[in-house]
Amino acid sequence: MASKDRGKIKIIGYVACVVSLLALVLFLVLDIIVVKTPTDPSYSGIKVIFGYESKSLIPVKYLKFSFMCLLSAIMMLTGCGVSLYGTFKSNKHCSLIGALILVVSAILTFMTPAFVIFDNGYQLLGPDVVLSGLGWIVALLLIISAIGNAYSYIKE
Repeated sequence: MASKDRGKIKIIGYVACVVSLLALVLFLVLDIIVVKTPTDPSYSGIKVIFGYESKSLIPVKYLKFSFMCLLSAIMMLTGCGVSLYGTFKSNKHCSLIGALILVVSAILTFMTPAFVIFDNGYQLLGPDVVLSGLGWIVALLLIISAIGNAYSYIKE
């Protein structure tokens, strides 16, 4: 393969890694969960992963620790690292493994409302109450990153 083509493939791999890191940051910062109630609270990824407790006069714990949401964030970081290694070392198998990890992470991110553990009974109200906020954007970014890694695998 020509050196020029290899440079283009490396650029695609690096862009895919940057997109997956952007997806991780957006997962932690954006409102991933929206609860359809009269007050419509929304929770960011950090609150969903580690739990959330109100800071009023009487502390009320709304969310508990969610291992599956933490696993999704860890898989985003791992998929980015593996695909970055595959791009840097020109190892196409690492690019494929990174793409597969990112696809699984996208599925877990999209299913985040099913993994949230509420302490105040929202889950008893039905599946239409807890909705995915902006988690679909994060999942879409992860799929785009996985497509970039798969392209690197195919063309290398």
